[in-house]
Amino acid sequence: IVKFAGDAVMVVWPDDIVGSKLSSLVLQACNCSLTMLEELNRFDCDGVFLSLHIGIGSGKLGLVHVGGENNRIEFLLTGDPLNQTSECEQAASPGEVYISREAALLVENDFRFGKKGKMKKRIEQVEDTLFQLWERKNCVAPMPMQPLPTYFETDIRQEIMPYIPTAVKYRLENQKAKHTDVCEM
Repeated sequence: IVKFAGDAVMVVWPDDIVGSKLSSLVLQACNCSLTMLEELNRFDCDGVFLSLHIGIGSGKLGLVHVGGENNRIEFLLTGDPLNQTSECEQAASPGEVYISREAALLVENDFRFGKKGKMKKRIEQVEDTLFQLWERKNCVAPMPMQPLPTYFETDIRQEIMPYIPTAVKYRLENQKAKHTDVCEM
């Protein structure tokens, strides 16, 4: 997870995991997206039902650390995959995953995609660049994840604090937060 923006989450699968093949990373992103829809779409949160819509893009990203003034740093991403993802996310209705042509070509044997004719009604100008991700075809759903640790073995607070928004820092400082609070973020 790279960034939270309002109710959105940006996730990146860097090429230093799962081999370095872009197709493996897109496969993981697609599996993760479908699993998220299966587990979390229409999630009941005290009578309010949360919905998801997801966009997937692929390619090279630029990663930049910006700032340093007043002990504040931002981690920024740049590149065409962000444009692809944004277009796909905007095209997706609640309960849908859209994938860019660049990403779909890498996993076309592993998933079933929406038909262009069906999408033409919704996305007339970009019918050849976006596809709806429907279901797994020749790949197995991922195994459930192991629970995340509730503590860090070393105190990394000083290293990550410059990246944490001021409002969250305020909460952590006022509650005399422990390592578990940082993990929960």
